[in-house]
Amino acid sequence: MKKRRSTKQIVGLLRQADVDMGKGGNVPDVCRPLGISQQTYYRWRTKVGGMDPKIAKQLQERLKARAEPRHAASPSKES
Repeated sequence: MKKRRSTKQIVGLLRQADVDMGKGGNVPDVCRPLGISQQTYYRWRTKVGGMDPKIAKQLQERLKARAEPRHAASPSKES
């Protein structure tokens, strides 16, 4: 079952991973106690990286709004 995490939680987990890797840990050993896969770690790192939680949340909201379907301004005319 998938766990959905908020942007704030993701940023917190990435910061914790950075601290653990700074202590000499590698990615697999850091991800295991956090309960995430290596693939998830790298995906999150590319999306939210070292962003402030507020900025990451705004970015996520903008991407979500952009993905929503837009209403057609006028119906297409066929001749």
